[in-house]
Amino acid sequence: MSTRHTIDALYHISTLSPEDRDREHALKSGDVKTPDEMTVKELREVKAALKAEREAREKAEADYETVRDTLESMRHEHPRIEVRTEYVTITDESAESTGPKRQAKAVVLEGGH
Repeated sequence: MSTRHTIDALYHISTLSPEDRDREHALKSGDVKTPDEMTVKELREVKAALKAEREAREKAEADYETVRDTLESMRHEHPRIEVRTEYVTITDESAESTGPKRQAKAVVLEGGH
């Protein structure tokens, strides 16, 4: 390994968290290695995978907080209730002489916001 590669490898290892420096990582090739056994290319691969994993975790946590805050704010709101009266025409074909009748029907609608 050239001096340049050695320096690059040491840089990549030193920028890993202490936990990630001491544990084994699965590579795309299927090999499992600790950072001190990896090539510079493998170290870059591991660092990219760790970064993607961290970003996905942070996004999931932010999404969770957004949903939690939304649900919490909805819990404190009173539901909007709308009451209206609709009139329907009822025809009784057996009693044609009395004609159609109108009847009121109350409808209660519950809405979220």
